[in-house]
Amino acid sequence: MNGDEIRAIVARVMEELSCAVPQPSVQECLPMEISARHVHLSAEDLEQLFGKGYQLTVKRNLSQQGEFLSNERVKLVTAKGCIEHVAVLGPVRQKTQVELSATDARQLGVKAPVNLSGNLQGAADLLIVSEQGAIYAKQCGIIAQAHVHMTPEDAQRFGVQNGQVIHVRALTKRPVTFENIVVRVSPKFKLAVHLDYDEANCCCMDSSTKGQLIRAQSDCSSVVVQQIPMTQAPQQPEPKPALPEEKLITEAVAIRLLSATGQVVRLRKGTLVTPSARDVFRSGKKTLEFV
Repeated sequence: MNGDEIRAIVARVMEELSCAVPQPSVQECLPMEISARHVHLSAEDLEQLFGKGYQLTVKRNLSQQGEFLSNERVKLVTAKGCIEHVAVLGPVRQKTQVELSATDARQLGVKAPVNLSGNLQGAADLLIVSEQGAIYAKQCGIIAQAHVHMTPEDAQRFGVQNGQVIHVRALTKRPVTFENIVVRVSPKFKLAVHLDYDEANCCCMDSSTKGQLIRAQSDCSSVVVQQIPMTQAPQQPEPKPALPEEKLITEAVAIRLLSATGQVVRLRKGTLVTPSARDVFRSGKKTLEFV
């Protein structure tokens, strides 16, 4: 057997092996979308940030019916970090919610739970700042659980139901199988898997990426409600925070103090507070106490 015959045999074997792996049809594929960090505001918080009676202005509509990217941008601030030019999505919601990636949470120095959108249990506290105002939003920051939007017809076609957890394989040059993708079903939805940028980057995902549903879990209730556990140390009496050393409290210092103190901000007697700094404390519903 010469070299040409061996190469021909190897080529036939490789062809047969490639044909043995079933490839999903277009109808069996799930469109995949990247969900960047963003903010949903309540009507009350929208007015606090942009003025009484303010309405978000539409930049472009999103894939899900009724949702849009607005022209408005805000800044997320904590004692350890800051992220600027964060998109605000509309329309307004009942509660303010900030959706981050795990990388964003580390940059801000907060512990954000992996929750389904709308579940703010254990969510991180964040200062949200616009050019017109600021709010200290408690329990607003989460890492959004990966999920797939489906219509009832889509759910029937894929053999899944609302709240079920599935596994999706991203069909990219760097294929990755994502587990615990939660199915969300509504007649208003458009078929799409939503991942954040951390998840999208790990599989080299782009706007044309499709996913394949490779396994569905029948008993998923524990996965849907489960959140990443956070180790809690035994509660100890909180030490009294050290008083700020600054003799003049400017707007920038006030923003830092908002996320580093409780409801009462204690300052040394004789400390001067600028009007803009007092506005920041007022927006964050803080009380000043001079000791």
